[in-house]
Amino acid sequence: MRKNIWYVVALLAVLLGIYAVYFRNPSESVFGNKEDQFSYTDTASIYSIFLADRKGNKIHLQRAGNIWTVNEKYQAMAPNVNDILRVIATQKAMYPIPKIKHNDIVKGLAGSGIKVELYNEHGEQLRVFYMGGVADDNQGSYMLLEGAQHVYVVNMLGFNGYLTPYYSTMIEDWRSRIVFDALPHQIKSVTVLDASDSLASFKLEQTKDSFLLKPLAKKFVATTPMIQGKAKSYLDFFKFVNCEGYLNGLPKLDSLISSAPPKGDIYLELNDNNRQHVRLFWMYMNKRSKNVYKENGKDPLPYDGDRCYAVFNKDADTAIIQLGIFNKITRKAIEFYHR
Repeated sequence: MRKNIWYVVALLAVLLGIYAVYFRNPSESVFGNKEDQFSYTDTASIYSIFLADRKGNKIHLQRAGNIWTVNEKYQAMAPNVNDILRVIATQKAMYPIPKIKHNDIVKGLAGSGIKVELYNEHGEQLRVFYMGGVADDNQGSYMLLEGAQHVYVVNMLGFNGYLTPYYSTMIEDWRSRIVFDALPHQIKSVTVLDASDSLASFKLEQTKDSFLLKPLAKKFVATTPMIQGKAKSYLDFFKFVNCEGYLNGLPKLDSLISSAPPKGDIYLELNDNNRQHVRLFWMYMNKRSKNVYKENGKDPLPYDGDRCYAVFNKDADTAIIQLGIFNKITRKAIEFYHR
């Protein structure tokens, strides 16, 4: 009987402690006040997102209609923008940091945290908070609202992981990787130059009612009419063509490209007179290579069989592209004549 009484007394003591900390002094409570309001559910009103870290990296995502740009220069990667908006709308404070750890976490935020600022269409500030590292159990990230006193572990309900990667300050995580993105009716002409086989090079022109193929080798002789359906299907390959990743800023990049054998060129001209030129270069076999390139599927060459280099945007960008995607574009002239 006495044991039961002591259990009751201990339980009452715990309950009184919880009441004293979280309910008796609302101004000191760490839940249910403005300090734990990390989510912003009306993402349709967010037109600008600033991300900045202590190393000087800055990201500015800005909405213009349905298109987002990054750092006023590039089109942003739509899936990643959608992800950060989803996180902003659903992230919630899971629990406050214990006092014993609080000061150390604040120091970490001050030294390596990411400042996040949200603005609406009129430039009015909607929310500002600081994003820290991952919590001890890898479930959630440390966050602190600007002007607040308490740091919280913040996560999305039901999410297994942490949120820090969604707030990256690296440009490569936000910039669109699109090389070509044109619909068939927007295309005026396509020119493909094959550096190793001049007989394969061609120019395909689209008129109002048909397609005209011009082989660029004088020795090329067509023995059958061009198949119009193949030309029509070919233009579909220019929709949403991405690179694997950018190499801009890589040490000795110029030397790398200058030593790479040329593979060919692609010229795309649109009806609005916009022109795009992509230069392709072979990639030598390296530690990441999985397959060797085989000429005509038979003779092995010392090149990566899956990837090569591309230089585009008036030579401002160098990237790695996948041959499985671009081989659909770098067809040979003869293929438009064979069924």
